[in-house]
Amino acid sequence: MEPYLRSSRRLRVLLVEEDLPQAAPLVSALASSPRLGAEITQFSRLADALSHLATAGADLALLSLKLPDSVGLASITCVRGMAPRLPIVVLARPEEEPLAIVAAQNGAQDYLVKGGPVDASLLASWLKHVVERHHILSILQESPAFHQGPPPAPRPPAPDPLPPARKGAVSTHTHGGQSPAPSRPTDALRAGDALAGFTVERLLGSGGMGTVYLATQQSLDRKVALKLLSDPFMQDPMFVKRFEREASALANLNHPNIVVIYDRGIHAGRCYFVMEYVDGMSLREVLQQKTLTPERTLKIVPYLCEALDYAHAQGVVHRDIKPENLLFTRAGQIKISDFGLARLTHPSGASSITYTGVIMGTKDYMAPEARTPNKRSDHRADIYSLGVVLYEMLTGEVPVGRFPNPSTRAAVDPRLDAIVMKALDTDPDARYPRAVEMGHDILKVVRSDGGASGRAMRAPPAQGGRNPFHVDFPSASTFKAVRFYD
Repeated sequence: MEPYLRSSRRLRVLLVEEDLPQAAPLVSALASSPRLGAEITQFSRLADALSHLATAGADLALLSLKLPDSVGLASITCVRGMAPRLPIVVLARPEEEPLAIVAAQNGAQDYLVKGGPVDASLLASWLKHVVERHHILSILQESPAFHQGPPPAPRPPAPDPLPPARKGAVSTHTHGGQSPAPSRPTDALRAGDALAGFTVERLLGSGGMGTVYLATQQSLDRKVALKLLSDPFMQDPMFVKRFEREASALANLNHPNIVVIYDRGIHAGRCYFVMEYVDGMSLREVLQQKTLTPERTLKIVPYLCEALDYAHAQGVVHRDIKPENLLFTRAGQIKISDFGLARLTHPSGASSITYTGVIMGTKDYMAPEARTPNKRSDHRADIYSLGVVLYEMLTGEVPVGRFPNPSTRAAVDPRLDAIVMKALDTDPDARYPRAVEMGHDILKVVRSDGGASGRAMRAPPAQGGRNPFHVDFPSASTFKAVRFYD
């Protein structure tokens, strides 16, 4: 396919917006601009847009953060998976702007804020700039020198927010960080054992729900985390039936900040999950090294909020959010792992994988209603748990009993007190109704302290030093005053 910048054809714009009539001013401005002369194809559903993209292609995608069949960063992930080099501009309502900043971290090139009149000339100029910028970077990325970067230091540091990993350590989770070597269960697999097309390399850890191994998927030659559920669960025929039915829904979670479940099944009478192997560190390990600053914390937690909100929108409640289940890749990306206690929620409110009346989770991080037998809890229990994690990240302490505001325990912005205490309210109705709203409030504090642009939330380079082909372009904030439809 001939790149747009090297041809005389019109710019092909793929517009994916829930309310297409509302987007009419934008469409008119794009089509009438002599600077673009855009050819616009419109869809209200992501699935239809992806089908069009697969057959007809596009030069630019304008993608709403909220669609009938997809929300948030999941839409970007789907488009990016089908068209890795397609520039994406996120369309966000004013209240969604903090999330749009996060979107710039996860595949989008920039964002525009909805609302107000359209300045056709400015809009056309900026969109052309976005396409040109992305095209230039794509060319640079094809150069071997782009990937070589500066000469590596003898012992390069791990990327922010991860401190350097210690040697000779074995993780107790689905990643490769440093934890005490796990004890071997009596029915453990050993290095070289094969199971359902996977070859076991070593034991990563074990717990109440099961045992996790580092393994190699033979068909794709990739490292995975292989989790076998414990025998007591296998003695319950009802659990096995639920596992078969509901593991598929867990595997359908597709978000850049959630550990991917590649496969699941039953082999030799054992239920197993095949998960993404995260070769990094857990948040617990980072906290133990006491290197996490409040500034880093405020850049990390909004990603967790958005990921949880995505899972909740899919009907999945995690039920065990804690530092051990929050993993950093070596590139500095945080991911939520171990949905082993997850409960799928349904319109009827019925629980599935776990039983109402059975307390499951980690006590210090559990919401009050989740600690009470026969009392139903919902997604707001995850928000409480994330509030505990945030309190610990800011103060180094877990809030137990009657606890003070974070700002009285550590040098943190007092404006964070209201956010943390709202998440930790004992009454679920008084907490944030959605995790993403908690993230929005955190980002407001970040932006008011000089982080107003999307650039402020962008991750540091994966290695020390500056890439010689690094190109500085105007950030999204330069253009965020372009408000284009109500």
